[in-house]
Amino acid sequence: MIPNEIVAYGGVEGDSRPLEERVKGVLAKWQCELPCLLVFDNCEAQDLLNHWLPTTGGCRVIVTSWQNNLGEDLGVRQLPLQSLLRDQSVALLRSFRADLAQADPDLNAIADEQGDLPLALHMAGKYLERYKFEVSPAKYLDDLSKVKPLHHRSLKRGEFSPTAHDPDVGRTFAVSLGMLSQNETDKLALQILAREVCFAPGTWIPREVLKSSVQEEAKDEQFSDGLTRLVRSGLVEENEAGEIWMHRLVARYIQGLPWDKIAFRNVEVALCNAAAASDQSGNPFRVWPILAHMGYITDHALLRGDRLATRLAGYFGVCLYMIADYASAKPYYEQALAINRRVLGEENPETVTNINNMGFLLQKMGDYKAARPYYEKALEIRKKRLGEGHPSTAASLNNMGMLLQDVGDYINAKIYLEQALEIRRKVMGEEHQDTAQSLNNMGFLLQKIGDYVNAWPYFSQALVINRKVLGEEHPDTAQSLNNMGYLLQAIGDNLGARPYLEQALAICKKTLGEEHPDTASCLNNLGILLLDTGEYKVARSYLE
Repeated sequence: MIPNEIVAYGGVEGDSRPLEERVKGVLAKWQCELPCLLVFDNCEAQDLLNHWLPTTGGCRVIVTSWQNNLGEDLGVRQLPLQSLLRDQSVALLRSFRADLAQADPDLNAIADEQGDLPLALHMAGKYLERYKFEVSPAKYLDDLSKVKPLHHRSLKRGEFSPTAHDPDVGRTFAVSLGMLSQNETDKLALQILAREVCFAPGTWIPREVLKSSVQEEAKDEQFSDGLTRLVRSGLVEENEAGEIWMHRLVARYIQGLPWDKIAFRNVEVALCNAAAASDQSGNPFRVWPILAHMGYITDHALLRGDRLATRLAGYFGVCLYMIADYASAKPYYEQALAINRRVLGEENPETVTNINNMGFLLQKMGDYKAARPYYEKALEIRKKRLGEGHPSTAASLNNMGMLLQDVGDYINAKIYLEQALEIRRKVMGEEHQDTAQSLNNMGFLLQKIGDYVNAWPYFSQALVINRKVLGEEHPDTAQSLNNMGYLLQAIGDNLGARPYLEQALAICKKTLGEEHPDTASCLNNLGILLLDTGEYKVARSYLE
């Protein structure tokens, strides 16, 4: 095939010599000083490139390939080709259908469906041009949803392709996949690939989460070798942080192949563990890299309704809670609770955790009346099943105390908070972060009722513990600093309060982000302090 192409494009018309001699004649031209452009299109084989590449002469050579290391020993200059920006994608589609508006939402949806891949967009645009009066962009989108990925005729027919070669978009991916032989590294690469397609398409995958989903299959070095094979084959990309990205059309093509179903479950478990670690850290910034993947895989898992799906729903709700998206978290909390009540029963520890979390979420949303029965039920079951002195019972007592404080029932709130603090000191110790939480809450209650003198030692102890256990840049440390500053401000010591409030704000901005409710609370407190000191212009900026 290659010799025929060489003589077809580089030979002399009417030359009747044998094919081998004509090929030699063309190769001799390539080696002379006359400049010419030689393109090796869709070249995926290093041996073919080495065989046909001119060694001397004036040829300028372009090689297009899915492999990012092809010819690297030949001193080639790589020019990575990325997906188009969305405006560029829409403009490419409109080059075939200028009658459609740039802001047409269907064009944007088509670009998203094709993952902004130029070849796929070209073929889609050509198809829309051909059937301008029969197929609207909306109908084309609907048709795409009714067939298997990349099986629509617009992505397979040669008449819609910009070249005569590989008109089937899926074939371009199949070539790269076919390069993975059956040695041990490539077998592992295929196992990694099977897990990569389980994540949210077109979204960067945290390396450690992907690695943990295949950890039973490989050690760190083996995982790196397998992943490198995928990167070099062009099936995935890797950024400087080590995160992995797969084009959504590549993912759809590979999802259509038969894979071991255990891969999906491994990814579910890996994401559950990552979400649990984020929750334990208390740092919302750890949630963002996994958030899209958690949502994608949880929605799929909930169709099964099993225990792992319930864990995913619960943890995804926690992730949304951590970034203060309470409204979005609520349906996942509700689904997790409903499934566990049905499958595990009302008094199972996992169900009780779901019950408690529902109360906590509703309290955060300001629905105190709805939150109370959840807290009461969780406390009742924990006292019955775990006993009066268990840490989980202490957590429920603490939550009840904080809820009663929010509704102004300070007398009963104090009873619950004192019980929680006593248990935590006894069971978890004086220097545990949960003990610090109870100290903070007791101090806050005493401040609420105007007992500033007794509130101070609680806040002070909590700050010492949080700094020692969690570090200077943790949200709980910021809360302690904020409480200290707020108390000093309340007793009129604005000068002493200011550094505490400024430190709290700096930590919240860094660990929670600019738009978190706790950051807003710190901004508000500092703004009020500046009002008291007459710095109205600066105060206004904080309060706004």
